[in-house]
Amino acid sequence: GARIMIAAMNSPMAVAAHLGAMTAGMIVVPMDMGSSAEFLASVAAKTEATLLLTSRSTLQVEGVRTISLADIDLARAEPFRDHHPVADDIAEIVFTSGTTGEPKGTVLSHGNVATDVRAAGVIVPDHVPLHLLSILPLSHMLEQTAGLYLPMLHGGSVHYVPSLQPPVILRELRRRRATGMVVVPRFLDMMLATIT
Repeated sequence: GARIMIAAMNSPMAVAAHLGAMTAGMIVVPMDMGSSAEFLASVAAKTEATLLLTSRSTLQVEGVRTISLADIDLARAEPFRDHHPVADDIAEIVFTSGTTGEPKGTVLSHGNVATDVRAAGVIVPDHVPLHLLSILPLSHMLEQTAGLYLPMLHGGSVHYVPSLQPPVILRELRRRRATGMVVVPRFLDMMLATIT
């Protein structure tokens, strides 16, 4: 399938773009929203991506058609033929953060993603509704697996925060009555520093 990069802030529209691309049979290349245009151009060349959906309205990547998510009108969207992938079909090409060298793309099949979600689901009883506050970028498989697909599997909900500032997150946890968040240790250190 065609490759589509998505470099967007977590939002319902970013999720719609991600799931819509997969439903249409495209291969998603999720990118960190802060990625430079040069890095995105490099990834586009490596993955043969021809389209970039982004929440950064001024972002332009040479050789790649760029569409701002804000410019997409879902009410006017035309229907497309559903794609019914098999387990071995490629779902995503996810790039590492590059902390130990040049970022590398990892090809994940639909079967890989489904297996990850089922494995994560083992720790959550079927009757427990998940109402999560999303803070990790959807370009990370941890957030996709445990912070998006798992709540969908359990009939839960995902709420997106307007800012990653600790006071905003604490306010949104209360306001949304979130039952959890998918976090990494660095985030917990940041929250602890804010509270103490």
